[in-house]
Amino acid sequence: NGHRHAMRQSDAGGVAHDFNNKLGTILLTCDFMQTKIKDPQLLDLTNHIRQVAKQAAALTTQLLAFSRKQVILPEIVDVKKRILSNMKFLHQLIGEDIELEMKGPEGDNLIKVDPSQLDQVIMNLCTNSRDAMPQGGKITIEVSPVEFQLPFMYRDIKIPVGEYIMLAISDTGIGMSEELKNKIYEPFFTTKPIFEGTGLGLSMVEGIVKQHQGEILVFSKVGEGTTFKIFLPRCHEKTRKLDLPEIKVTQKSGEEVILLLEDDDNLREVTFEILTSRGYKVVMASKPSQVENLIQENPDIRLLLTDLIMPGKNGKQVADEVENYHPDIKVIFMSGYTNNIIEQKGAGVPKERFLQKPVSSEDMVKMIRETLD
Repeated sequence: NGHRHAMRQSDAGGVAHDFNNKLGTILLTCDFMQTKIKDPQLLDLTNHIRQVAKQAAALTTQLLAFSRKQVILPEIVDVKKRILSNMKFLHQLIGEDIELEMKGPEGDNLIKVDPSQLDQVIMNLCTNSRDAMPQGGKITIEVSPVEFQLPFMYRDIKIPVGEYIMLAISDTGIGMSEELKNKIYEPFFTTKPIFEGTGLGLSMVEGIVKQHQGEILVFSKVGEGTTFKIFLPRCHEKTRKLDLPEIKVTQKSGEEVILLLEDDDNLREVTFEILTSRGYKVVMASKPSQVENLIQENPDIRLLLTDLIMPGKNGKQVADEVENYHPDIKVIFMSGYTNNIIEQKGAGVPKERFLQKPVSSEDMVKMIRETLD
């Protein structure tokens, strides 16, 4: 079972990565078409295509979380403060007939986590609780530090010795049977009617928790509500605010030479069209081995825009080589996910130089302009 689960994760990650490239091509093509189309009816149609592609992108995000290949951009976050800052949104999400209570001691509740993925976990669990209480009820969110001086065992889950922040989300809903509890993390399993649920929510939650070296436990009985308890490693570093100068972008076009490294033919071509339409001169490469020669042939290259995951060398390895020999060339990375093997080699990329596929043309040209400036 464990082997099959791992295979499903690998397949899901690969499909989502390829699908993100297709969606990226669709989104960028729509962006490009909208700069050329004057007919309002055609503009409405391209907007409709764009919206549907964005909805599909949200589904691939869930697949990537399930496969644990989503890009992690971790920060030191106080879990309780993060939830409190989102309380207004959570109240709107669950509706007026459900009471929402926050519990837990004061003090540091710090973990190293991707904040947006933490938000996804909380939002999904609160949505599940809401759906389990069609007649109204109460959701309790508790955040507290926990220390295990011996390994903690629950069923087949083992939590190692150490300090953790526990995030518990409880409801007074219909609860779950033992049979149901055994299926909830399976991708595409849902108890909702057709067209009302993808069955990816809890798969995504489990994937995010595992990817952050945490564990998730579920306690539930039919008619007695449900509690999800998440344990994430506690962090004792202090949160730091970097006083960076504000970058004011006065233009989203330019004349600089950009080297585009992308192995997907369609995505490479449409990205070329987008950038050249903004005035940039673009040199294209379809594989890492072409990069060095192209830089030698085009000494005016100012920026490398590269996919992160490619056959052979990954984009980070290419960028490291480029920066060794051409330190003046800036780098921006793009990807639908990062490979776990690359992460183990320490190939992290800075958040301010990373574009999550599928990417809009506005986000792309904005980051290019900021990087060049």
